Amino acid sequence: MKTIICFFFCFVLQSLLAQTPKTYMLTVGMQHIDAKAYYTNYKKSFDNAATSGVPSDIAKMKKIAQRNGHILTELDNSNATAAEIKKNIEKIGKIVTEGDTFIFYFSGHGDVLTDKNGDEITGFDQALVAYDDFLIDDDIYKLLNQYFKKTNNVMIVDACHSSTSYKHNLFFLDFKIGKNNALKHKNEEKAVNAETVQEKSIEMAGKCAFGKDEDITEAFNLIYIGATEDEKTAQGNINGGLLTICLDNVITSALSTGAWKNYSYPQMACEVAKRMAKKKQNLQYHEIGISVDKYAENTPFKTF
Repeated sequence: MKTIICFFFCFVLQSLLAQTPKTYMLTVGMQHIDAKAYYTNYKKSFDNAATSGVPSDIAKMKKIAQRNGHILTELDNSNATAAEIKKNIEKIGKIVTEGDTFIFYFSGHGDVLTDKNGDEITGFDQALVAYDDFLIDDDIYKLLNQYFKKTNNVMIVDACHSSTSYKHNLFFLDFKIGKNNALKHKNEEKAVNAETVQEKSIEMAGKCAFGKDEDITEAFNLIYIGATEDEKTAQGNINGGLLTICLDNVITSALSTGAWKNYSYPQMACEVAKRMAKKKQNLQYHEIGISVDKYAENTPFKTF
């Protein structure tokens, strides 16, 4: 009888654990890349000295993961090829369930590439620089659509040209529309709207009034935090990228006073933006998705 009771309670406990929301964090730290391969393939040069603070960035994010009980996966340098990053996002995507949270953090170089499939209004793709190749916004967008429609998602990019590294839907067009000259006027209108949204983001940083933009809708929910506008570079030093340094300062300060439990993602973004503005760098913050605002009001990085 005792065996049966024990088995029953173990079964119930396992069921409850299986239903408990989990948070999976994937950090990608690119202090070093295969600069020779990049120059050979793309005739682009990259300064590894500019990413000397990446290990410090990753350490800060690891501290967040450990503090909140996240399931952490770390990729860096030669282990973080474009294929390996996509493989790990896909791996997490196949095990997450509804209510779980996925946090993707990248520290390293960001770049802007000429758009090859005609779907970008601006004519350029945003790209994260992996060890051996580029991870463009199209790649990330496809993975989010395929695997993360029922989860809470957060993406933080501390890199240059990082306002729309996930592929902001106001900044690109459906492939067929992009190729249709008859809709050129409509495309121009969307381009103006996209520029307005980015200007609004910069303006809100100074006023600390970040919030959901109703025009940004996708099949997935995503809180996106980027270090700077798509056309600008990001600051960093041996202590890390400006975005991550300010993020860590905000969290550390709020925890020390007990105020952190009252923070939401917009409030956190506002405080980070204020600190970054002093260095003349504009934080990019977007809330994407129909029900993202409900998740955004939770304490950042906690699992709910």
